[in-house]
Amino acid sequence: MYLICIFIPVGMCISCVYSRENSLTMSAYDLPPPPFYYSPHQRLLVRLPDHLLTLAVPVIAYWSLSLVFHVFDLSGWKWLDKYKLHESEELRKRNLVQRSEVVFAVIFQQIIQTLMGFLWLQEEVDTTNAARAALVIKGLQRWQSILEVLAHQFHFHFETAKAAWFMYWWAVPLFQFLFAMYVSLSLSLSPVSTTFSQVHY
Repeated sequence: MYLICIFIPVGMCISCVYSRENSLTMSAYDLPPPPFYYSPHQRLLVRLPDHLLTLAVPVIAYWSLSLVFHVFDLSGWKWLDKYKLHESEELRKRNLVQRSEVVFAVIFQQIIQTLMGFLWLQEEVDTTNAARAALVIKGLQRWQSILEVLAHQFHFHFETAKAAWFMYWWAVPLFQFLFAMYVSLSLSLSPVSTTFSQVHY
């Protein structure tokens, strides 16, 4: 459950792709190239829209990792014993939730999650490369204006253009990523989720 807290934000970030022209436009401002997560293509996968891929990635990641750990649990390999969390006898007696109940609860949760995603996420807009590049430049200019005001107000001296680049490409996405992880972890530790996570083996 904790590992999916990482893959949900990653899946949400997949839809943020930019065109190759963005890099050319920003080079005119003497800024570093876009970071490693930049994609020069309009879609990450040619045949699948990004908003649908965003919905599919968390589900695929969850069940893939769950199956891997399920295989480890049933393997009987002795070398894995030192990595297992051994429950006390009292917890084992209270752990009365069947595996099938957990599976159905997770499927129900993922159905709700996917339906909410269909309502929340927008289909990709068929914009030109120039329009997408203009959005990037607009975002950079907005951050540069904010930083220039702060620098003047607090008498800071720094290169506002490069600071705006850092805010746009790293600081804001990192904050969004960590906030999404916090929300996912909070939901996974809720009383309902904790009850369903106590599987009876």
